Amino acid sequence: PRTDWIDVWTVDMERRIETRFTFAEANEGTPVWSPDGRWIVYSGLQGDSSGLFVKPASGEAAERLLVPSSLFRLVNDWSSYGRYVLFMGPERAGQSGDDLWYVSVADGRAQSEPVAFLKSDFDEDDARFSPDGRWIAHGSDESGVFQIYVRPFPGPGGRWQVSSEGGDYPVWRRDGKELFYLAPDLRLMAVEVDGSGTAFKVGQVRPLFRTAASSLVSPYDVSADGQRFLIITAPSGQEGASIRVIMNWDAGMATQ
Repeated sequence: PRTDWIDVWTVDMERRIETRFTFAEANEGTPVWSPDGRWIVYSGLQGDSSGLFVKPASGEAAERLLVPSSLFRLVNDWSSYGRYVLFMGPERAGQSGDDLWYVSVADGRAQSEPVAFLKSDFDEDDARFSPDGRWIAHGSDESGVFQIYVRPFPGPGGRWQVSSEGGDYPVWRRDGKELFYLAPDLRLMAVEVDGSGTAFKVGQVRPLFRTAASSLVSPYDVSADGQRFLIITAPSGQEGASIRVIMNWDAGMATQ
């Protein structure tokens, strides 16, 4: 039997204990917690049962197929009020670029068919809801290089470009007043934003520090106050990736 399946694990950061969460003979990944911590949604490639799966975070019950699909699907985010799950993937087989989709969810069950949030001839990826649920930040290569954009949710409406020299993997600060993203050279960037009105306002982009981020999907996350960063990195000379927590990051800004 195969032993190289990719599974989802949880980590107790205080006790440093890792617990296996998925057990199917399949590749599973891109897990996202529900806002209330009761559920984990993740992507799974399980033959005829591929798609998005949801399972109680306690592990007390089996997973449930949330969005069935024979096509590649990756979970991006779960809205702060728990109503929507955001994911990416092509609309049809053979499509070269990914589109952005969302599905309404309640008590771990889909309440609607998936709805297209953004479909285009380009590649859209790694989308994130703003904390108030009014905006979505995402990456797109429509300009020839990946940049960060913000659009109103559920739309329609305009779009605002956040990055200027390339960027991907946007993450919001918990109060919605700052956006972070990775530049092409792996510097972590920050920009003050204001989405309180009908028009989205973007401030000056500033670099925070250089990273060694190493992951194809969501290589980092940010604490609620924007002061600590959890980054997936590949140690020099090693094939595997490790997790690093960066604190007091502003002390090193003068050297960047």
